[in-house]
Parts: sequence; structure tokens; C-alpha cells
Amino acid sequence: MVTFVSRLWGGNVSDRHISQHDGFFPKLSPGDVVMADKGFTIEDLLPADIGLNVPPRVSTKCQMSSKDFFKTTNIASARIVVEMKMEQIKNFNILNSGIPLTEAHLSEQIVLICTALTNLLPPLLK
Repeated sequence: MVTFVSRLWGGNVSDRHISQHDGFFPKLSPGDVVMADKGFTIEDLLPADIGLNVPPRVSTKCQMSSKDFFKTTNIASARIVVEMKMEQIKNFNILNSGIPLTEAHLSEQIVLICTALTNLLPPLLK
């Protein structure tokens, strides 16, 4: 289930900037865990009681520890579900066609409604 949708931003705005300025952090509760890519550097922005789940760095010089292997496997499983949810959202035809400039002010609401509609679908995993 999607619980947060940021506003729409231009293509050259960083994930860090969006996280800082779009109301994401206040929505987190103690014990929550944020899943992020390796390059998503927000450790210093998160409160101490919020976890950060980032895939471990892979070294070509030594074998991955069993702890890192299982962590990577768990993160990969969760990422698959996230990718499937994003695909559901992208499947709305209205998001795959151009929006007239006169209707651009509706873009954020359109994305939010499409996302909310996917939350009404059956769960991706049982």
C-alpha cells in the first residue's frame, strides 16, 4: 500500500531535496524503516529511532558475509513489491499520454488519484 506521494518536481531535483522539502520525514513514526538505494544519502536527516534499509555495498575483493547476503535478499524481495506497485500506477492510460498545458495544474491530483486507486486493488502478495 502506498502511504506517501510527493509533489511533482522537475527532473534535476535530488531525492534528498525532495525528502527534506516535501513533508516525508514528519510522516515517519518511531520504529519505521526507510528503504532506499545505495546513493540515497539521508542517514544524517533521519531521527535516531527511524531505520534506514540500504543494500550493502558489494566488494569484488571478498565474499559477502551471510548476514549481508540475507539482508540483500530481504531488501531485493521488498524492492520487487515496490516495483510491482509502481508498475500498477504507471499502467493508468492518463499517465501515459500528454496533458494539455491548460490542465497541468491538475497533474499532482491525477497522480494522487491513480495511486489511491491502486491501493484499492487486491494485495500484490498473499
